[in-house]
Amino acid sequence: MNIYYFFKKNAVVIYLAFFFCVFSFGRAFSVMHLGPVYITEIFLLLMIFLLTDKFMAIFKLPNIFMLFSICFLILLFLHTVIAFIRCDILALRDMAIFSYIIFLPITFILFSQKNRLKIFLWTLLAANILGLVLGRILLYRSYNIPAWTEFITQAKAFNYLLYYGISLSFYTSFFDLIIKQKKQIFYLIIFLCIFNIYMLIFWGLRTAWIALFVLSLFALCVSKWRKIIKYLPLLVCFFLAFSIISLTLNDSKDIKAGIIDSKMSSMFFLFKTLLNKSVNPGATASDPGKDKDLNPAKQLPPKNTPTSGLNESFLAVAGSTRNQDFKNSFASLKWRFDIWDATMKTSSKSIIFGKGFGYWPITAMPTTEITANMKIKPVHNHILTIFYKMGFLGLFLFLLINVYVFLFAFRHLKQTNSLFIKSFLTGALGSFIFWHTMAFFFDVIDSPPTSIFLWIIIGLIFACVEADKQITASTYEKV
Repeated sequence: MNIYYFFKKNAVVIYLAFFFCVFSFGRAFSVMHLGPVYITEIFLLLMIFLLTDKFMAIFKLPNIFMLFSICFLILLFLHTVIAFIRCDILALRDMAIFSYIIFLPITFILFSQKNRLKIFLWTLLAANILGLVLGRILLYRSYNIPAWTEFITQAKAFNYLLYYGISLSFYTSFFDLIIKQKKQIFYLIIFLCIFNIYMLIFWGLRTAWIALFVLSLFALCVSKWRKIIKYLPLLVCFFLAFSIISLTLNDSKDIKAGIIDSKMSSMFFLFKTLLNKSVNPGATASDPGKDKDLNPAKQLPPKNTPTSGLNESFLAVAGSTRNQDFKNSFASLKWRFDIWDATMKTSSKSIIFGKGFGYWPITAMPTTEITANMKIKPVHNHILTIFYKMGFLGLFLFLLINVYVFLFAFRHLKQTNSLFIKSFLTGALGSFIFWHTMAFFFDVIDSPPTSIFLWIIIGLIFACVEADKQITASTYEKV
């Protein structure tokens, strides 16, 4: 029992240790497991055990949000039961995805105090520094230490890029507060902002570029232009200096020549072609709607192959003027259109309740084991993923939850008088937007080290508002 009370007393430390490991190592940490149970599930079970007597605190959450969440959980439970009745081993992968909603109440319970929110920020800062170092090693493939090779190669680019965007959102939201109270770390924060932007751009992932652009628009709107414009010259100078030094010192031969240019040009080429109506929608590899199989889109070619889902006219035009990098980049874009189209067509007979857990538009069947490297092709769009599996009903509840969270946070952002709460809430809301933008084009909701952050961020938003209520109440008591 002494061990139990020790862990119970240090629940915040355990949570922050887990957060630090995920935020620093990404998927490389998340794929660690004991038998069939992964580290994320072990952490969730431990936290539920430690916080059982505190779960009544979730009733401090807004009633409307609780109503939406309970309805969503009931639907999740029904899909889980149906999946168990089918005895479908693939369903376990989906249940893990949606069970991570438990991170929301855990985060809310543990961080509904201003001091704990500050500790969270320092943890995020330390984890981001380590994550940037590891991410840059992975980017330039400069991990020649045998003991590290197997571990670090488990990481994925979009995991790190999501973390960089979340960090950047919090850093920029605290500029004014840092200038007033923490001048000694201001230039460190500026440096980290530049490092995160550098990684988001030079990794060459277009989804990250779009998410960075959307986050910038949000920052400009919330700050009403003043804050960003005030620090823009400093950011530009730091970015240019950092890029020149970094590119000079690295072994640049490890980076594919022209990868960024190829991805940019292929993106513009696709949209230009679509606007000119030169694409024949009927010339895809297969017509998913005519296949009677449970996974009719499985005939689509695999992702990231030069001819993935492309018709010959596309390849003729692309091949006449572009290199292989262009073809691969273009194929990745077109592949998303193919799988989104396949998802919509295979959902046509189950639009209310969805196909259920264990189904994907593209799978490599059969399989009898759940592993981190299963040959499953996610939809790469969180809205379509939920619609495909849970139908309009599940999508409606999911959208209600997220729209309510956004409006709730944005409304309180205008009401609070605390500069810390305003800064933290702005950072959390920017992270929320960044997550959704990444999830719209990538399989963020399908991957444990990325899907958990939707619920962590929402939990932080409500915890921040609850902490603000405590600050206000304390102020009234002093008066």
